Order: sequence, then C-alpha cells, then structure tokens
Amino acid sequence: MIPRIDEHKFYKLLCNMVRFSTRRFLISLATLWAIFTVGFFYKQLSINANNPFISKDTWSGLLPRNIKWSSVKYDLNDTEHLHKIFGEVNKLQYIRNQQYTLDLSDSGIVILVQVHDREKELKILVDSLRNVKDIENTLVIFSHDLFLPNINDVIEDIEFCSVMQIFFPHALQIKKNQFPADSMSDCPRDIGPETAKIVGCSNADHPDLYGHYREAKFSQMKHHWTWKINYVFNDIRLLKHFKGLVLRIDNDYYLGPDILRVMRMMNQHKIIHGLDINKMLIMGDYEEFKNEYRHDSDMFTSGYWYTGIGRGMGFNRDLWQKISNCKNIFCTFDDYNWDWSLQKLIDTCFNGLLVLKPIISRIFHVGKCHGFHRENICSMDEVLLNIKNFLNINQQYMYPQEMVYLVKKTPVRKVSDQVGNGGWADPRDHNLCLSFFKNRFSDSNV
Repeated sequence: MIPRIDEHKFYKLLCNMVRFSTRRFLISLATLWAIFTVGFFYKQLSINANNPFISKDTWSGLLPRNIKWSSVKYDLNDTEHLHKIFGEVNKLQYIRNQQYTLDLSDSGIVILVQVHDREKELKILVDSLRNVKDIENTLVIFSHDLFLPNINDVIEDIEFCSVMQIFFPHALQIKKNQFPADSMSDCPRDIGPETAKIVGCSNADHPDLYGHYREAKFSQMKHHWTWKINYVFNDIRLLKHFKGLVLRIDNDYYLGPDILRVMRMMNQHKIIHGLDINKMLIMGDYEEFKNEYRHDSDMFTSGYWYTGIGRGMGFNRDLWQKISNCKNIFCTFDDYNWDWSLQKLIDTCFNGLLVLKPIISRIFHVGKCHGFHRENICSMDEVLLNIKNFLNINQQYMYPQEMVYLVKKTPVRKVSDQVGNGGWADPRDHNLCLSFFKNRFSDSNV
C-alpha cells in the first residue's frame, strides 16, 4: 500500500529546496564575479606599475587621467583650486599621444618650451614642430607659468608627437598677495631705502644695487627658468636616467625642419681641442638670415658662451649638474635675468663654457614685435613670412649627411667685471631659487 503524501508538506519542502539551491547558486555566482573582478584589476595595476607613462602616485580624481581640459571645471579666480590643479598635473606627469615610441637613448632629444600667454606665437611654434623631422620620437614638454584655457587648447590639439605639460608651482597666478607674488607688506619698487625703513615695509633692508625693490613679474622669469630645468632633470620619472640633450626654447620661436638631425650630428661629432667637454649647443643666431644654406648648411663652429650668443640651448644632465654645483652664484647674483646670472656663473665658476653652433640658424624668432626685441615697424606675419620663404628657398640644402667642424682660431674668452642689472637682492628670492636645485629623486616619495 502506497502511503499518502501530504501535498501541502511536499510543496513546502520543494519550495525550501529551490530557495536553498537558488541562494547557493547566487552566492557562487557572486563569489566567481568577485574573484574575476579582483583578478582583472590586479592585472591592470601590475601593467600600470611597469608603465613609465602612468603615474605611480595615488590619483586624487581632481582631474581626469587624460587631462582633457575641456572637461575640467575650474575658476580662474579660484587660486586655491588652480594651485591644486598645478600640483595634480605635475604629480601625474601624463603624456599625451602615447602611441609614439620615444627616443630616450643617449642620442635622444627632449624639447622644453617655456610658455606664457601668447597664443598666436605658440600656434606658430606648434606649426613649426609639426614639420620637424623625427618629432614623432621626441618628447615635447610645455612649462607654464599661467593656466589659460586657450593656451591649453592649443597644446591639447597636438597629435603629431608625445606631449607633457608642467606648471610652475610658484606662479604669480596662484600666489595672490603672498611671496613670490607682490604682497601688501612689500616695499614698492621706487620707494627708496630711507623711506622704506621709515614705513617699515617687509623687505626694507634689501634694496638692489640701484636702490630699487623686487618686482614679482620680473623675478618670476628667473624662478620659472630655473625651476623647469631642475624639474625635468630631477623630478620627471620618465627622464630619471635620461642622458641625452634637452633643447630649451621659448614659445615664440620657429624651428627649422632638420634641427634634431643637425643637433645629433653636432653632439656626436669627434671634436678636437677638448670641445666635447662642458659643451652646450646653440641652434639659432640673432642675425638669422646672414648666410645661405647652399654654402654652409653642413658646417658648425665653436666659441665661448656669452649672453646674446644665440637662441635655443641644448645641453645634457652632466652640464646641468655642473651648473647646479655653482648654484649659489646663480641664485644670489643681483640680476633678475637668468641669462646674465648664467653668464656670471660661467665666468666665475666655470672659467668659460664652450658652445657648438651651426653656421646656419635652425631656430628663428617670430616674437620680435614684443618686449626688448620690438622694432619701430614690425609685423609678426611679415616676420613669419620671411622665415618660411627663407626655409622654402633653401629646402634642398637641408638634412646634411654629416656636419663638418669649421676650425677657427682658438676663441678668445671675454671676461668682464660683471655688474648685475638689479631686481634680485631679496633673500627670499635667493632661497626659493636655491630650493629648486634639490635632487628629489633621492627622496622616498618619488
């Protein structure tokens, strides 16, 4: 006799079994998903840890990882927020256009551009970079002392080479009413030492050689120049072991298309008379069109460095280290100009610095219509047209197969009892300048 099954109990038992099986199934599924997720992200972290283009520091999320400025919310009047943006960008060291293979060998070249607020000149420079041979294997670093949307847009649109942006962390834009910007307690430039002491302004005891007091807009030029070179050699992780050349230029230059090739050949040339010791390459002349490519495009010569020798400075880590060893002279010389300060350092600490220079300029200046180079009648468009016409006429003589050293008589080093141009007597400027020379690669946080 078959026992009668209580249908109610059977149904209840069956439901319990289904619920138990479903719960176990869901738990198993969740466990598998968790294992997969952890494994995936661990793999990504392992990949990123070995990727020199990705920051090893914790990303705070203030900016998107690819730094598309158009998607960043910022207020140009919010100095605290801009200060954080400067810090995040410098910390991340993000490189755009990572599809290109960088040449960071001993024969590699990094281009370092000092950027301010001239959008038109910057576009002209970028246009020239587009046509430079081997630019796709070259890292171009733009160093800013201002955060400006239109300037950022120009750089963001570059697609032909690898690009990095860095921001001067002591820029006047983010240091409102505090050093190194001008503050309410600072002495006005022309107040005079006697009146300054009566008024009791903060730096009354530190007028310059001419009785004037510091002006932040001028002091920043020397600070920014010093900071950015130290940052490239001492802080950029990708360049920690880089022994090639850094080409320092301004954002109102125009580069000839064969400049990188010429630089490499000059730098690797077997030069007599020990000219390969402490050498610097100067790639442009102030008299830009004095010679023709036809006769001298493959020639270079040497001489002693002096302020005004030319445009575009190419040098390596070894030379910068030797300059760093003389930093006290550079940072305390009463001159707000970096070039005159460098001249003082070279004369007193180096006993002269030999430079190599092509007979024909590979760097041209489109910013003649601004500042100290302004002419009575000047049109930037006309200057640019002259440069392009000159390069177009001589294009068949570019890209020499070798660079020939033009032997001259032993150059005479001009040494003078140099007096500074002033504007740099404040101990705060001295100390800030000296702080830039610290080698942060020795710190545990880098």
